[in-house]
Formats: sequence, C-alpha cells, structure tokens
Amino acid sequence: MHDGGGALLDPEGTDLLDDDAALRTAIGFVRSLLCEDLTNGLLDLRGRIEVVRSSGELLRVLRFADCICVLSGRV
Repeated sequence: MHDGGGALLDPEGTDLLDDDAALRTAIGFVRSLLCEDLTNGLLDLRGRIEVVRSSGELLRVLRFADCICVLSGRV
C-alpha cells in the first residue's frame, strides 16, 4: 500500500480463494482506512494498493479514489 505516509508492505500476505476475493478484500481494507481518516476530518484519496498473487504477479493496482463513490452538491 502506498499513501501519504509512505509505503506499507505485507510480506506474509493473506491467502484467499481467488482473484475476486483478493480484490474484494483489498477494497474493504482501503475503505476501512478511509473511514478511519474521515473520523479525523481528512479524506486523502491519493493512495493506492497493489494486489499481488502468491506467485508475485501483480493482479491489480487499486487507487483509493476508485474504491469509493463520492457524491457532493445539493440534494
């Protein structure tokens, strides 16, 4: 994961059933981080997380901004 605070590596990783499960888990992780930041009044969408297979192959790069939908304006 790369965010405003630098890079955080997870060398052990998490074993999941398939690629879809890995992507869902990564999106949930990003959303959890964003929720924590929001409790402090900050929403930093500049980060990204790299989802990597156990073989070391890059599955996908998820940008924080792509993990949520932001609505603004008048209702």
